[in-house]
Amino acid sequence: MRDGMTRVETYGTELEAEMALSQLQAMGITACLELDDAGGMQPQLGAIRGIHVLVFAEDAAHARAILQGTGGDGSGAWTCPACGSDGEPGYDACWNCGRERM
Repeated sequence: MRDGMTRVETYGTELEAEMALSQLQAMGITACLELDDAGGMQPQLGAIRGIHVLVFAEDAAHARAILQGTGGDGSGAWTCPACGSDGEPGYDACWNCGRERM
């Protein structure tokens, strides 16, 4: 693990991990991926061990809230990544601060 960083989520595919990474970076959170696939020579190791999303420890709770607040298909309840307010299913913007749902 990288110094000062903690694992917030593990994904089975690199695509899922890259999407989560992009989402966190768009919210201003410094994040990186940890993937042990022998430098790309054994990509199946990512599926076995998973691809880990790492953030600095002080951002971990916020990062988890962002990643869990999206809902799988975007139709469920969610948490605003900007202000932390509970978002209602079916709405694409926060009632409190107006931030768009990610």
